[in-house]
Amino acid sequence: MEAYDIFMLIRLQIACFVFSLIIAIPFFAIKRAVSYANKMFSYVLAFQFIFLIADIINIITLSNASAVHPVVSKLVYIVYVAAISVLICMTFLYMRSLLKDDQRKWLMMVLSIPVLAGVVIAAVIPWEYTETAWGNHNSGNAVYSVFFIVSVYTLLTLISAIRNRAGLDADKIRLFSITLFLYIFMTLLRFFAPALQMTSLGTTVLIIAIYLTMENPDRILRGMYLKEKVNAEEAAKKIEEFAYIDILTGIMNRRQFMELATAQVERTKRQNGTAYLIIFDIDYFKKVNDTYGHLVGDKVLKSVTERINEVIRPYDLFGRFGGEEFTVFVSDISKTDIENYAERLRLSINSAPMVFPEATLTVSASFGIASVTRANNLDGVIHFADEALYKAKSEGRNRVVMA
Repeated sequence: MEAYDIFMLIRLQIACFVFSLIIAIPFFAIKRAVSYANKMFSYVLAFQFIFLIADIINIITLSNASAVHPVVSKLVYIVYVAAISVLICMTFLYMRSLLKDDQRKWLMMVLSIPVLAGVVIAAVIPWEYTETAWGNHNSGNAVYSVFFIVSVYTLLTLISAIRNRAGLDADKIRLFSITLFLYIFMTLLRFFAPALQMTSLGTTVLIIAIYLTMENPDRILRGMYLKEKVNAEEAAKKIEEFAYIDILTGIMNRRQFMELATAQVERTKRQNGTAYLIIFDIDYFKKVNDTYGHLVGDKVLKSVTERINEVIRPYDLFGRFGGEEFTVFVSDISKTDIENYAERLRLSINSAPMVFPEATLTVSASFGIASVTRANNLDGVIHFADEALYKAKSEGRNRVVMA
């Protein structure tokens, strides 16, 4: 055949090669986070080019069948079958990776068995070709090796989509639908119109579909933007939490306690209710730090917090005022009950030793209580509670004193 005639036969394959190259250049040029799916798509692109080259060589060989030794033609056809088989297999593995990140090697080998089976079928069954006015094409029973490969992976793709349908978003549903349609279309076209040699067009359309739906830069940038937005929102939430939460103990810090307690004081006064502020601090805490170190001191603070949390009511306000000093705001309680309440808090700290790997410590705390009615605002109540705390310390510590 003349060179021009051969070019006319392979022009579709050349066009597919160019389109695939247009997809491959931005895919490999744009820096992106390497995921298992990205890795599989790079393999799909690589085998797309291998398949197109094998397809071109196969067409040239068929077009000059009389001048090419039958053994060579058979080997070329086997390479062609192997190339398209691996391409279809890699496409299936890519589609599967979109649904689940399962990289078990033995499973990959099992899923690749149809490739080996298709190549064996192509090698064992006698190879034939049919001459037409538009060029020669493969024919005979050997072509069923390609039908077998496409049919198996069509079924596997469908099963994978059904089993993992919970992980299908709109883009993935669109891609799976296009893939299944192309698999069926390529099979039917190859069966009813083999002379058209349109398999390369089907694989190229599939490559374009994958790129446009899942791997294009716009989607990557959109994903990066959404991820950064989520990270920024989480960071803002963390900052807000740090502004109101004591990092060491996880309870309210002074700022949040003051804001909420101020509101409670105003509510109590409006409703002529009863409420009390308890201030306590750990006795001889400096000695703990000096003797055992600040890490043990931090453990003591956290242990005290845990024990107090077990006693206080869900709606009481509990915060760390600073250092080893803590505050509890208790509303809707009588004078007798608040003293018993504070006593339970004291005993929760002192009744059992705190056991740490570094030491076993018996810790106590001194408590001062002031009624909200003693002052006009929270600062005044804090002043009276501080005076009661100071009195508790001066009287020997580990006790409760009411202002």
